[in-house]
Amino acid sequence: MHKLIVDSEKCNGCNKCLDICFVDAIGWDDKQQQPVLAYPQDCQICTCCERACTQGALEILPDWESRYCPKYLSTVGS
Repeated sequence: MHKLIVDSEKCNGCNKCLDICFVDAIGWDDKQQQPVLAYPQDCQICTCCERACTQGALEILPDWESRYCPKYLSTVGS
């Protein structure tokens, strides 16, 4: 499964990553007070959450071997 790495020292809890995720794969961990990849199987690896984070606190680690992520995104031009 895909993973979301959060640098808790950089994360300011703004929740922009939750707001921008169009598949609602990101949730909020009340205990750790930071975002989590609540539904990794739904993550589209679009990196919108990474780009929305003004603090640079997020990194998506794709699981390229998983059945949820194609090994290539397009065959156009192949």
